[in-house]
Amino acid sequence: MNAPLASVPGDLPPASISRRLLAQIIDSVIALLGAVVVLLIARAFGLSESFSVLAWLLYMLLSDGLPGGQSVGKRVMGIAVLHAGSHTACSWGRSFLRNATLLVLGVIDIVFALGSSRRRLGDRLADTVVVRAGPSAPLPA
Repeated sequence: MNAPLASVPGDLPPASISRRLLAQIIDSVIALLGAVVVLLIARAFGLSESFSVLAWLLYMLLSDGLPGGQSVGKRVMGIAVLHAGSHTACSWGRSFLRNATLLVLGVIDIVFALGSSRRRLGDRLADTVVVRAGPSAPLPA
């Protein structure tokens, strides 16, 4: 579980901290824009504005469960989240676990990615790794 990423998974190298950070920024902007759109729609139909918070939260928690273990930001940056043991794409449940930790602990969680294993606390909890994959590279299902 705590093996250095150079050996996990196979020939896919670990994602750099800078790619991970840029992917997170892209995903944060996408989540915010999505929340604004949902807010405008909710207001137009007289619905609760809390739907916008829900939209933001759902994207932030579940986006790594998108096809190939790639949120939009990760796809743009050519990285992916994989299960450390099976090397399959991140599931919705694992995405929730790894990202809930980030939302709760923030920078404290991110600091752990600077270690030799390059795994945040959320990655350790969800048993995931973030690897360099390329936007069009085939990934395990």
